[in-house]
Amino acid sequence: MEKIETPFGIHAEYLTDRAVENCINMYKKDSHRIKPGLSGQKEVLTDWKDSLDLGLNHDEIDRLKIWHKEMHDVIDNYIRKFPILAKFSPWGYVEGVNIQYYKPGGGFKREHCERMSLPTSHRVMAFMTYLTDTKDGGTEFTYLNWTAPCKKGLTLIWPVNYPYAHRGVVSEKEDKMIITGWLGFDLTHKDKEEEDMENNE
Repeated sequence: MEKIETPFGIHAEYLTDRAVENCINMYKKDSHRIKPGLSGQKEVLTDWKDSLDLGLNHDEIDRLKIWHKEMHDVIDNYIRKFPILAKFSPWGYVEGVNIQYYKPGGGFKREHCERMSLPTSHRVMAFMTYLTDTKDGGTEFTYLNWTAPCKKGLTLIWPVNYPYAHRGVVSEKEDKMIITGWLGFDLTHKDKEEEDMENNE
């Protein structure tokens, strides 16, 4: 696979065709659950985001056995780049994932980052795997002056903060599919420092 040069903080690797097919097959298998994609406002606003999404809950992610296993390796490689992540309070998949289909002319058209409100403040990283080869259908990272190509299997992980604001590049002629989600702090976990403080009160 062609090596992708990325800006600082964005990690890129390719997953196998089997991992990609795992996601596409899940989308087809659970087609009865597909819904119009919600924007950051938690409502359908097609001028912001025009997609058809299959949302899998946190406890369903392991249904994507091949993709999930390969993603685990990608995350480990990202931690090797930034070892401080291993010292964070427990974090991981604390939300579900979305498999998203964009018809020609569709996309997440509005600039956004993945932590823009108090309810999303627990997020640490975002990830995305492209499930199609879509010419002119990548992702533009606005402030980094960089656009990721939509190449099947290409997987990106990046921080959720505002320097990594981005938007989807809309292909007017081709379909596009991705799987995307977030890694964040486990809100059900109390770290040792919190417990010690409570015990000393």
